[in-house]
Amino acid sequence: MTRYNGGEMVKAGFYCNLAGWEMVTAKKGEALPGTKETRYLRIPTLLLMAVGPILGALMVVFLPLIGFVMLAGFSGAKVVAVCRRVLNTVAAENEA
Repeated sequence: MTRYNGGEMVKAGFYCNLAGWEMVTAKKGEALPGTKETRYLRIPTLLLMAVGPILGALMVVFLPLIGFVMLAGFSGAKVVAVCRRVLNTVAAENEA
């Protein structure tokens, strides 16, 4: 995997912007977008074809899981807040 900077003329292929995780497809003799500070990594086509379906399958599995985990976290926070409010009210009544 070779590193390139923005504005460089490159061969046809897939390039990953290291700062923004953006994939750029370049044609033969095309310049990469961005300034000289923008860094790209050339991704071999065979590697991309092998890793692409694996990443897609991981997204299909974990995207719904992330939704359920976030729902449980928000619901748990609400339950804890209500329990604290009730316990504070009970504690205040016992002191009086």
